[in-house]
Amino acid sequence: MEKEIRMQMRNLFFQRGRWTSLAMLTLVYLFSLTASYPQKDKMAFYAGFLMFVHLLIIMTAKWIIKFGEYYALLAIQAAVSIGMAIIMGSEIGSFAFLVGTLGILVIENISLASTRPRHLISWLLWVYAGGVLIAGLLTNSLINCFYLLEAIMATSFLAYYYYNPIYENGY
Repeated sequence: MEKEIRMQMRNLFFQRGRWTSLAMLTLVYLFSLTASYPQKDKMAFYAGFLMFVHLLIIMTAKWIIKFGEYYALLAIQAAVSIGMAIIMGSEIGSFAFLVGTLGILVIENISLASTRPRHLISWLLWVYAGGVLIAGLLTNSLINCFYLLEAIMATSFLAYYYYNPIYENGY
């Protein structure tokens, strides 16, 4: 019974929640381009190709999960996000995109996790957030790294506390 409910919730996410993830990802990308405005160059727009790849990954998530666990989906999305951040070239835009993507990954983690009750975020997302913090520490001052930590925590908690009651209500 429990497994059937989880599969039904996953299917519901793929029918309805996927479109919210697509819209959020598009807004995060546009915000990161706007945040890097003074330093905007061709490389930021080349990251648009990887944005298209990211959108395709979300659209084909149902088939990716059929061939592996949901960790495969999160790992692919995290790798594409990191690639986009590297290509963007602008520090502000890159970190804005990395932090914004974390909220989307947290929502997908809630919807696609196979255990209940779930942890706040999976170990893969902890590694992703830690990598963003380490990159921030290497490229910025310590005070800016503190602001980055604050943004990561706020994004993760907001995504979790906004989406988890919706998921639990549907469950």
